[in-house]
Amino acid sequence: MGWQKNLFPLTSAEEEKYRYELKREETYKGRQVYRIEFRPKKGLEGFDDEQTVWAGEVLVDKADLQPISVTTRMAKGLPFLVRTTLGTNLHQLGFSVSYARFDEGVYFPVSYGGEFDVKAVFVYKRTFTISLENSEFRRGEADSKITFDPP
Repeated sequence: MGWQKNLFPLTSAEEEKYRYELKREETYKGRQVYRIEFRPKKGLEGFDDEQTVWAGEVLVDKADLQPISVTTRMAKGLPFLVRTTLGTNLHQLGFSVSYARFDEGVYFPVSYGGEFDVKAVFVYKRTFTISLENSEFRRGEADSKITFDPP
């Protein structure tokens, strides 16, 4: 099991829906990174299958060109009619994933999380939180040798 790929628009299927903007270069946890902001392209903001609601930013390692951190938030709120007639809304919906470098060009996700508030049907109100952590990664090596018996 894993998180949904469409929450983080760094896949070839999702990247066509977004506009990316390089904000700056900086140092993050001792690595030189690019800070890149993303948001849906005009006409692709929304809740239909071919659209997206996510905006956010990604930190990309300059040397390896791999993401180190991806943070998303809703770029568009729920439709007005849903909020007013159904009394339903989401606040602060967003997710983040962090990657760690384990070797040159080798990155793994080490944490994933999010928190948001839900109001539904005027009377239900809850805060949901998710926090996952991957740990104890180890590099495995194997030496093997193939020999053939003489006929």
